Order: sequence, then structure tokens, then C-alpha cells
Amino acid sequence: MIDVVAYRGPDGQGHLVDGCVALGHRRLAILDLSEAGHQPMHSLDGNASLVFNGEVYNYLELREELRAKGHRFVSNTDTEVILAAYSEWGMECVSHFNGMWAFALYDRRLRRIFCSRDRFGVKPFYYASTDQAFVFGSEIKQLLPFLPARRACRDVLLNFLVTGLSGYSEETFFEGVFSLPGGHNLVLDLQTGAFTMERFYEIHPAETEGKSEDELADEFYQLLTDAIRLRLRSDVPVGTSLSGGLDSSTIAMIAAREYVEKAGRPFTAVTAGSIDPETDETEFARQVVEAGKMAWHLTRPESDTFLSELPELVFHQDEPFGGLSVMMSYQVMKMAREAGLPVLLDGQGSDEVLFGYPMQMGALIVNALKRRGPVAALATFFHLGRRDPHRSARFRLLSSAAFLAPRWRFRHYVRNYSALREQPECAPAFLAWSDSVRDLAAYQKTEITSTVLPALLRFEDRNSMASSIETRLPFLDYRLVEFGVGLKASLKIRDGWSKYILRKTAAQVLPASIAWRPSKIGFAAPVSVLQKGVLASNRDVVRECPVLRDVIDMKKYHQLESSQPEKAWRYCSVALWAQTFAVRDLA
Repeated sequence: MIDVVAYRGPDGQGHLVDGCVALGHRRLAILDLSEAGHQPMHSLDGNASLVFNGEVYNYLELREELRAKGHRFVSNTDTEVILAAYSEWGMECVSHFNGMWAFALYDRRLRRIFCSRDRFGVKPFYYASTDQAFVFGSEIKQLLPFLPARRACRDVLLNFLVTGLSGYSEETFFEGVFSLPGGHNLVLDLQTGAFTMERFYEIHPAETEGKSEDELADEFYQLLTDAIRLRLRSDVPVGTSLSGGLDSSTIAMIAAREYVEKAGRPFTAVTAGSIDPETDETEFARQVVEAGKMAWHLTRPESDTFLSELPELVFHQDEPFGGLSVMMSYQVMKMAREAGLPVLLDGQGSDEVLFGYPMQMGALIVNALKRRGPVAALATFFHLGRRDPHRSARFRLLSSAAFLAPRWRFRHYVRNYSALREQPECAPAFLAWSDSVRDLAAYQKTEITSTVLPALLRFEDRNSMASSIETRLPFLDYRLVEFGVGLKASLKIRDGWSKYILRKTAAQVLPASIAWRPSKIGFAAPVSVLQKGVLASNRDVVRECPVLRDVIDMKKYHQLESSQPEKAWRYCSVALWAQTFAVRDLA
């Protein structure tokens, strides 16, 4: 199980076997590179053993607090801090952590395995329970030998083919394999073999009423700066992924200043440019690099790269993915490792917390309609129609209708973007969006915990760990998330500017051409590569896929290939996944 994911930890391995318990670990050494950081790590009293993936960024502060309570430490790792925190606070220890984690702690005295996943699920935790064993790991491929059969989960797969969405529930594409949700603990009773799950974290929006815009902007800036400062703690070099967009550029500029002060050398940024001028953000990234006096590594994947490296990307992702933009991130991680950067900062989470997606306009309009009536909704409709070409009146109307009538939206997807012979039940994500939109904080919680962010975090984790890189996400510092969710909508979108408070903050450190840039591209892969290369070369794989054979209409699929290649990719992605992991049946 640990050998199959050796790339996740090239710096060491270890295992523990104690009766019915077996724990294994691959180490990516970031803090305390000595043998003292080896895992499984055992508590000084011998009661607990821990395997841990991730980082507790506030470990230095916690270590001092625990020392004052009488705890002793023999390493400079955050792993040992988790063990001491468990000894002091029991399972409540996780509420003291600021970080990302997936861990399993074997408590010999209480005869249990205590497992936990960080608040937002940045680090993965998969599990399967069979007649023979309860097994868990960082990647699904570790668990596959324990399954009685490899079958695709019907609901997950069909909803993905229609909508492109995944990660919205505990179910995975593999029948019988589940994901522990972010913000949850799992306890396995070794006496009975039964396990229970419990949520330990709920997003509680910060109280921001009564403060001026300038006060809130300053507080946001301080929180973001501190989140970055904590995520620069490392005994190995740290760099950043820089797309040239607002999120990554703001992180890069603040981190560059902090890093130079601490390390005394330039901060390093890594960028993937596009061969398609329409989606290339290289010039924006260059402006940031020059303004921050950073070292810069630039890669520009060619068409052949997408074709030649697609099989390894499918293997590393474990499940189908909705677009080839994932390949752009994959290339960034490969270049970062070649540049000697085992740790990268990245900008995931900002769009969900601060309203950066065009589709969120519909949520704002419908929220205004439900809470304040048609006049307020109309005012919001016109207020949002500025700055961005995506914000046409037609788009705003359609995005509003999607929240008012989720089943209509789903039927529209089936009719226009689907090649299925059957119509699945309405996507849970569509219903969750519609149900929560009356309360914008509840709507944002839905996006962060189930409908949008979980899939993006999977892509992030697999792409980075495939190259033995740890990515750290300042915008998902829980303090910043709670602050952002607690802000009123006018500080998230103002006069047509998305992520307004971030722009106001970024204007202090970034060129105006970046801070007040209206367009949003992200890691976009050239459509021509998808249509003329990937889809064409894998047509037979789709046609012969046993998982798709009974549910796909090949005539409709060919129509999608020519008219909607991004939608056709979903079917190709499923077929490549089924081929890679020998999935032969649909449950």
C-alpha cells in the first residue's frame, strides 16, 4: 500500500504491525529532516502511534503551550506536536490546529484508531470497509486490492457525465470506496470493528458588522499576510505557483517580501503558459515577477505533451476529471520539483470565499429576489452587468434561472451536453445550490464543503504529490475563510468587480494592471489540443469502454466531439480511467 504511492514520500518509509493493526507511511521531509521525523511516530509514553500527512502550521505556538503544561519534545516536528496535543486534549486536539492534515492515531490504551481530516479536506483520506478489513489511505489506488470487485458507482459517474461535477459526497467513482469529509473525525473501535464519524468543524462566519470598509480591508490584509507567513515555515525551500491571475499574484507578492526578509534570497515562482494566445497569462505573470524581484521558472506545454503525459495524469488522479486544465497544474508541479522546490504556495479557495466565479452572479440575484423582492433583484441584476464579458444580460438571466429551477437546469444539461441513453436523477449539487441560496453564507458553505472545492482540492493534491511536492493554500486558512464568508456581498462584488476586498488589498502590493484586471482565465488548456488531439486519438477507447457501453449513445457522443469538446472530454476521461484501473462494470 505504501509502495504504490512512493512518490508521495520519497524521503523515507516506515510501518508498524501490532496484532490486528498495521500502519504504513511514506515521508516527504519538510520539517526536521533528521531521523527524529520518521513515521510512524510514537508518543513518549508509548501509548499512541501516529501516521500523518500534511502540516500543522501553528506547531511552534502549540509546542510552547504544551511545554508549559509539562510535555516534553525530542524533535522539531509538527507530528510530535499532534501526539502531545492528543495526550493533552484527546480528540478535541484538532480544534487547536491551524493546518491541513489527514492522520490516523493508534491509541493502545483505548483500543481505537482515531482518524481525522482537516477542516476543508485539503489533504485526502479514503477508506473501505470489507468483511476482511477496514483499510484507509491517501489515494484510492492503495485500497483497490481489498475490493471484491472494481465497479463504477452509477450515480457518481452519471452525474459527472452530465455536469462535470464530482466530490460532492462521500461516495467516489469506485463502488465501495469512500472519502472522509473535510472537518470530520473517524474512530475505529478495535474491539468491535465498528467505526463512527463525527463532524468537528463547522464554518462560523466572522462578525464584520459595524466596521468600516477600510477597517475590514486592513483586517483581511493582516489575516492573509499571517496565513502566508505561517505557510512559509519550512526546513526546505518554498516557492509559489503563479498563473498571473489575481489570487496567485497577491500570494506571490506578499510571500516574496516575507521570504526575502527571512531567507535572505529571492522567492521563486513557477508558471505554466499556454500555447493558445487567448488563454495565455504569461505577460501578467512576468509583471508580477518583475515587481516582486522573484526568480522565475516558465513552462509552456506543447500539444504533444498533453497526449504523451495523459496516461500518467489519469493514473495519478485516481478518478475522472472534468477538463485538461488539470494538465497545466500538473506541469507546474513537475517544473517546481525540477527547480528544487518541495513546497509551493497556491491560490485555491479564493473564488469560493470571495465570489470569483461568474456563476455566483445568479446566486446573488436570486438571493436578492428571495430576501428583498423583485426590485432589489433587478437592481442587483444591473449592478452585476459590468466589467466582464461573461456578465452579459443573457448569462445573468440563465445563471439566475439555474438557481430558481435546478431541475430545469439539469434537464438542460442532459438535453444539450449529454450523450447518455438514460437520464439520471437531478444532480445533488444543483439541488444543494438552490436550497442554500436564500442565505449567502449557507450557499458559500455548500460550495466550500461539497459542490465545488472538494474536486479542486483533489486535483491539487494529486498533481502536487505526483511530483513529491506539498502545496499550501493561504486562502483556506480557516480564519480567513470565516472572515470572508462573514463579509457582506458588497465587499465581495462591487461595481462589477469580483473579489472586491481582495483587489483593494492587492492594490497595495500589485501593479494596477493585475489588481484591477477584469478578465479571469485560470489554468486553461487549449481547446484545439482537446478536440484535434486527445479526443480523436482516444475514440476507440470510449467506444470499447465496458463501463460506458450500455449507457452512451455514440452518435450523440460524436456530435459532442465536434460541437462541445469540453463536454465530450468527460466521456473520454471516464473511459481512460476505467481502462487504467481495470474497472469493468457499472454498479
